[in-house]
Amino acid sequence: MRARIALLILLLVLTSAIAEAAHVWPQTDYSPKSRVGLEVAFGHMNEPVPADYLHYLFNLDFSVIENLHLRLGIPFSGYSGAYGKDNFIRGNILLGASYMYPVTPWLHVGGGLRLFTPTYESADPPSTGLMVDPRRALLTHWQYRFQYAMEDYFPISPEIGLRMMRWNVFTQWDFGFTYAFEVDENERYNREYHMWMLHYAFALGYDFWGYAELCVSLAGIADPESDGKHMRSLTGNPLYTERNMHVVSIGPRGQYKWAVFFFEASFPLEKAYREVLDPYYHFTFQVEFP
Repeated sequence: MRARIALLILLLVLTSAIAEAAHVWPQTDYSPKSRVGLEVAFGHMNEPVPADYLHYLFNLDFSVIENLHLRLGIPFSGYSGAYGKDNFIRGNILLGASYMYPVTPWLHVGGGLRLFTPTYESADPPSTGLMVDPRRALLTHWQYRFQYAMEDYFPISPEIGLRMMRWNVFTQWDFGFTYAFEVDENERYNREYHMWMLHYAFALGYDFWGYAELCVSLAGIADPESDGKHMRSLTGNPLYTERNMHVVSIGPRGQYKWAVFFFEASFPLEKAYREVLDPYYHFTFQVEFP
């Protein structure tokens, strides 16, 4: 069923009429115009308890002046199958700003700041008998958007990006870090009061017809501490042994006039990460306006 859905979306994107290509990467979402969109993601978690999950992300990227954007992101997530108990929860709401400076027609440099307000809607997780929060382990799916799922933390994330566009080839490098401090102590789980996390990504795309692209990206997050204590707090899993999480994503993007379509399949790389999550899928529809 999932393969059929992916194939249908791919055909819809690649058969769009001629228009400008999307040229927007998910890591930083820099866009030359204002956009409003909805992202849907789905997949399966294997541990700490088997569960199917579905995420929704509403986002607004509003152009204030040329190259300066304000951003709003509101995530919702749900899962089923964890001991037969369903949950539907809201993540931390994003408020942010970004600026992209065109150094040359083919080289752009950008930067931004994102604040993820601690507006997480708590829901009692099922009792697993383990010192693990299955909701937090599940939400590690967000990978380079992990700040949406940091619950009682207040994440602050500065970032920079470098994009080059030449001969229908598009590349982008993203670098940033997240500092988060706990605003409300979690009574059930013992977590670090301060949390640091590095994040980075590289994306490569090729514009086939001027309106459709095929993109590949590698996104990673890393715990700067040698013992990985921040990663364990992030995942809500004290048994997680890795300091890094990497995901490779591939999929088409297209644009027809004001309508933008993205589809990606994502594959966790680290063995411990693959044991938690199967490959998962994103579909995004955005409306672009001046």
